[in-house]
Amino acid sequence: LGSSRQHTILSLTAATMQRTMLSSMLLACFCALISAASAAVSKSLDGEAVTPVQKVIELLSGMLAKGKEEKHAEEVAFGKFSEFCSLQSEEKKRYIAKAADDIQELETDITKAEADANKLGDEIEKLQGEIAG
Repeated sequence: LGSSRQHTILSLTAATMQRTMLSSMLLACFCALISAASAAVSKSLDGEAVTPVQKVIELLSGMLAKGKEEKHAEEVAFGKFSEFCSLQSEEKKRYIAKAADDIQELETDITKAEADANKLGDEIEKLQGEIAG
């Protein structure tokens, strides 16, 4: 049972590799065909009208150039956004640390004020007792 499973996995892997290699070879052949057609058309048409193959090549070249421009613009925008996020993160961390310090200081002030209020309350009771008595 284990041996047949391994054989099946190896067969699937081999089939996948064959499909990948076939796709790569087809793509390479297509690129070579386009290059050869482009060279042949440009040599034979020095001043003649544009052929459909030449038009396709021009369109693909234009798409490639546009894609590179868009990629560059996206990389620049992402770089700016990444820097913004980094700066904001640092700023928020500073604000959080300052707020934590402020909270600690305010809690200390509250504790002191409560102690003072209790002490003064005791003094008021004592003085009221002296007045009444």
